[in-house]
Amino acid sequence: MPQQLSAVIITYNEARNIGRCLQSLAGVADEIVVLDSFSTDETEAICRQFGVRFFQHAFDGHIEQKNRALTYAQHHQVLALDADEALDEPLRNAILKEKTAGFPKTGYTMNRLTNYCGKWVWHSGWYPDRKLRLFDRRKARWGGVNPHDKIELTPGSSSAQLPGDLLHYSYYTVEEHLSRARKYADIAAKAMHRSGKSGAWWRVVVSPAAKFIRNYFLKAGFLDGRTGLIICRISALETYWKYQNLRNMRTLLLLLSSAVLLSLSACSGNKPQSTGVPPRSTQKPAPPPPVKPVDIPLASDATGIAWLDSERLMPVLEQAQRENKVVMLEFYAAWCAPCKVMEEEIFTQTEVYRFQNMNFLNMRTNYDSDAGRTIAQIYEVEKLPTILWLSPKGVVLERYTGMAGATELRQRGLSALKK
Repeated sequence: MPQQLSAVIITYNEARNIGRCLQSLAGVADEIVVLDSFSTDETEAICRQFGVRFFQHAFDGHIEQKNRALTYAQHHQVLALDADEALDEPLRNAILKEKTAGFPKTGYTMNRLTNYCGKWVWHSGWYPDRKLRLFDRRKARWGGVNPHDKIELTPGSSSAQLPGDLLHYSYYTVEEHLSRARKYADIAAKAMHRSGKSGAWWRVVVSPAAKFIRNYFLKAGFLDGRTGLIICRISALETYWKYQNLRNMRTLLLLLSSAVLLSLSACSGNKPQSTGVPPRSTQKPAPPPPVKPVDIPLASDATGIAWLDSERLMPVLEQAQRENKVVMLEFYAAWCAPCKVMEEEIFTQTEVYRFQNMNFLNMRTNYDSDAGRTIAQIYEVEKLPTILWLSPKGVVLERYTGMAGATELRQRGLSALKK
């Protein structure tokens, strides 16, 4: 019996690609769901021309965003595409055939053919690049490691390969490829760092070389000519950047932890035991110097939203809790940063409970906006954060307590600043 099909796409500034993608779905999908990360170009206008169901949510990772997009689908059968992908005619016909048969398999894989700067790439490790994109969402979830997501079916599920190609219009310039390779390397390094991987030194040298040999020689990248050489070199560079960034994060974390421990030790007033004559002076020792602030740099995701890396901050908080010390953090960031940090990284309800024994926890964010210089502060009050929106002179404009969505928090802040 025929079943209905939902096409699901995530977007961010995809005006140059989304129209082609939506056109290829005409007559195949019974509904098209687009989850957008607040694009600033014409993406939304183009989508609405095609009558899609359009939603928006801040981007918090490829896997997280794609799993969220699945929840908006009205039908069990889902075809998940990226905005820069499109179905060729043989693949369209194959999907329609399976649709008429009622999708007897749990999932379906398809080959992906990539267009690089106007040329189709048939080798270099980029083809057939098999992807599982058609599936029963009740038995599948997006998994993998950001940014390299993949569909994972429940154990015992059946799958089949479809004829035709998923056309992937990846990069329009080499500079764009290099820029995205750096971004993906950074995202992958952070994901590996959070999972506890430290990155052995030899991987910085061996892994990039192995990647190039695999793609250029074993995967016949040389048959793609100059295009193949460029692709294989950038793929090797991305691998190098990933492991180098991972090692840098590990080194920075070790240095930061050592600096904090040394500072706390200096402030504790403890001195090594003396084996000589006791000092003659009976004066009380001078009070320990104040703890110097620790600079924890910000990172940013694909949307440009700044956030604090909790992996770097946790050792500071844990040590402060053990020593019953005061912690204050200051940084300069964009408008959405307080929401992102509070909800996604550190100030979740679990973490607030975890550090409830601390004397004081203050987070201050300064940023420039149309309303002038403002300050947002987060205090620990009754085990839940209280956000105080202050004027440039320190006058409290609005008090807000509890965990809220970023959109509501932003609206409250804007409302307060207009008072």
